[in-house]
Amino acid sequence: MFCHSITPSKLSVQYIYTSSIPITRFIILLSIPLFKRKSCDLFFLQMYGSIKIGRLVQIIQYGVTQLQKRKEHVIETALNLFLKSGIQGTSIQTIIDKSGISKGTFYNYFQSKNDLLYGIIKLIHNKVLAKRKEIEDDPTITGMEQFTKQTILFSKTNKKYNLFPLFEQIFLSDDPSLKKLFQQYFFHEIEWIQKQFVRLFGEEIKPYSLDGALIFNGIVHQFMRVKMISKKEEDQFYENVIRYAAERAGEFFSTMQQTPKAPLFTESLLRDWLDQKATTPMKNQRHFETAHNTLKTAILSANHDTQIEKGLIEGLEFIEHELKQQEPRTFVIESILLSFTAHASEWKETLHHYKKALEPFM
Repeated sequence: MFCHSITPSKLSVQYIYTSSIPITRFIILLSIPLFKRKSCDLFFLQMYGSIKIGRLVQIIQYGVTQLQKRKEHVIETALNLFLKSGIQGTSIQTIIDKSGISKGTFYNYFQSKNDLLYGIIKLIHNKVLAKRKEIEDDPTITGMEQFTKQTILFSKTNKKYNLFPLFEQIFLSDDPSLKKLFQQYFFHEIEWIQKQFVRLFGEEIKPYSLDGALIFNGIVHQFMRVKMISKKEEDQFYENVIRYAAERAGEFFSTMQQTPKAPLFTESLLRDWLDQKATTPMKNQRHFETAHNTLKTAILSANHDTQIEKGLIEGLEFIEHELKQQEPRTFVIESILLSFTAHASEWKETLHHYKKALEPFM
């Protein structure tokens, strides 16, 4: 079995680059299914016992990067095929052939065509979030200018990936799960606009922020339709429309504060649309923080070699960072936890409680 074809002493970041074993086969070792096979678990347990945790983190980060690149290649290939032949007219086998991957690799990434469509929307959504974060972190861009640039980014990204024809196919589909994908994408953007309005206009407009976000989105959407007919691409037009729509939303907030009326839509309704809980329960967060600090103390109090102790703490920090991501990579966290087992003789029970505290976030 492949699990036993790599010796622990050889495995390192350098080994990944120089080994005659194909990198794709090594990367597969980092995927979830293999971690659930006991024969491989025993191998990894032995392997991690002889590798420094810091190096293990490097190995996993490299493997995850390669996995993500290949997955994005499949997503981009599928998107082009969907736009050319339609969602229903594109088979999974065609996507596999055009992507140059095996059927097993495809199903390692996606459970179905609908899951792949979700991957397309999620990938693009994450790219928008990352770019918006860059704008947010720029101290020279604030207030309405920041909001304008971030909103333009969303429209331009949709245009860059030609998402409008894809959304039209999804919207006209008879498949309810596909329609839910479109709704999720739309409502996440409405939620973002709502939060930005509270930041721009103040907490006092929060009861009406969802109504204002929908008004803003409706104005922008209709103006963009007119713009598409005129076939002109002017950045200034986008900025003018967004500023105009934001001003109209501001006037709406002012009116509602002067003559209060019940909002048409509330934040709880948006949460129902998004089909998610309003926030992660605070008790789970507190439970995790307590377990995290307890495990850290146990590691520092144990009789470990300095380098092992440093690596274990790095592993803990890595997990904490991963949990802050929008979609924590479960298999990465599981691999780090598995590496802890080889050193946990003095704090095995503490590690068990830590794993339990992680479950709500996984």
